[in-house]
Amino acid sequence: CTSEGGPTLDYTWMLPDNTNVTSDVLPVNNVMTNDTGEYTCLVTSEAGNASTSVTLSVVPYNITLSAEPSPKVAFGGNVTLTCSSEGGPSLNYTLVTPNKGNVTSQMLAVSNVMTDDAGVYCCVVTSEAGTSSLNITITVGVSIVTNPGAQEVFINDSVIFSCLADGSEPFTYQWYKDDQLVTMDSRLQRVNTSNFTIDPLQGGDFGSYHCQVTNDVDNMNSSTALLTVSPFGSVSVSPSVVT
Repeated sequence: CTSEGGPTLDYTWMLPDNTNVTSDVLPVNNVMTNDTGEYTCLVTSEAGNASTSVTLSVVPYNITLSAEPSPKVAFGGNVTLTCSSEGGPSLNYTLVTPNKGNVTSQMLAVSNVMTDDAGVYCCVVTSEAGTSSLNITITVGVSIVTNPGAQEVFINDSVIFSCLADGSEPFTYQWYKDDQLVTMDSRLQRVNTSNFTIDPLQGGDFGSYHCQVTNDVDNMNSSTALLTVSPFGSVSVSPSVVT
């Protein structure tokens, strides 16, 4: 702090925490949140006094962005995002979302979470000194939207079971027959990742089939589809004449 006047001048700094420092120079080292606020320099001479003030602002730091109960959310579940920061003296919070625009708040509750709620959420914190931000990624668990259907097929024909899921990709699809994991081979194959084909069918393929879909959050089983394997197609018998 500098001033003209005199013949002698006394300088006093009045700090935000209501303490005073007698000096024309006030070092503030290792600046933290509690250092923010208004600093007033009071200059006194025999003729009177004058003062001037300055506000110390700190760029937001130590940002935290949490998702409760977890950033991995079951399909249809709920999650609450909360952002906090140090800095100031005043902080403005904006939560940037994948599908809900920008929300001017420290907290965002998302209920009945769907696939389009997945993605990167960003907390942007602004003070008079600057802006800082922090991201968190929300992933959504599995929901099966297409279940395999029951089929009746002839021996030596082929069959395809379909199973489709919603949620956060990537998905892993596994197929089960009578609750036993199917080992894929040249006859039993996955098609387009989610579909399962048997070609050609054998009598022993009769049974109940379902798929299990897994992602980074959880897994889900489809409903069960019954496969009935019938003997060869129509059988014709030629009449004969017995004499």
